[in-house]
Amino acid sequence: MSKNCLDELLTKHLVPILGCWHIVKLAAEAVWKTFLPSFIAPLFHSIYPTKKVPYKPTLFQIFSFFNTFMLAYKDISTDLYSALEQPDLALKGCLYDLLFLMDYAIPLVSKFIYYLLGLNFYFTNSELYL
Repeated sequence: MSKNCLDELLTKHLVPILGCWHIVKLAAEAVWKTFLPSFIAPLFHSIYPTKKVPYKPTLFQIFSFFNTFMLAYKDISTDLYSALEQPDLALKGCLYDLLFLMDYAIPLVSKFIYYLLGLNFYFTNSELYL
């Protein structure tokens, strides 16, 4: 294969994929850093009490933690929504942030990564679809 042919192959097929991959990586890191102090760090310490929370984890670490988080969320989501109905809830803003993280931010980023990897499963509304 000539160098010219290889350059053309990389430019046409590999570069667009890497461009999309980088956007997904940045989105996952943004979700991680935004929710790190409020939700991710406390949950990380409850799952791994002897480990330090990585400020800049690898993409594999981010998605592993997000998937664990989503699997646990399926069991507590109905309790969280019923807690919203309490009129005197002091931490209602935190609850809305948690629901935004679990119902929108993580599933949105996860759908993109699974789409780019060519996998045919994703999380939607805290359920795993195959």
